[in-house]
Amino acid sequence: MKYFLSLLLNTVFTLLLFSSISSAAISPNQLSLGGIYLGDSIDRVYSIYGKPRTITNNGSTTECYYGNGLLITFWNESQPKDVIEIKVTERNGFATPAGIEVGMHEDILYQVYGKPDVRFARNVVHYQKYVNNENQSQYIIFAVSEEKIIEILLHWSA
Repeated sequence: MKYFLSLLLNTVFTLLLFSSISSAAISPNQLSLGGIYLGDSIDRVYSIYGKPRTITNNGSTTECYYGNGLLITFWNESQPKDVIEIKVTERNGFATPAGIEVGMHEDILYQVYGKPDVRFARNVVHYQKYVNNENQSQYIIFAVSEEKIIEILLHWSA
């Protein structure tokens, strides 16, 4: 009986260990790039990074391009304007709270976040999407080409 109980506990422990490694569970505190979070105000972004190089008003959104592959999009309908998207396309020091940045090997994603919630491809680029476990309208997508992360996109769907 002791042997059976020990075997059962080891099996349960092993299953829990592997299920936690292989499943994606992105918490809201992981939805950040360079210290900017989805939902941050335009005032907070300006206080950290200053005025952007280029500002484009698209009606319901404002896009702020900072150069070096950084684009931050704000929702105009909220006061103050809220960050709804952050896109990084160059290796510029902008990283997730877990330290993931453009230029890293894609294997790091599995080690840090586990299996993505969604995978899809367009031509030679593969996308790995991890959804916020508390708010399904928030997610992070890593674009991968030739096993390297080439873009990180945080997004909050309205």
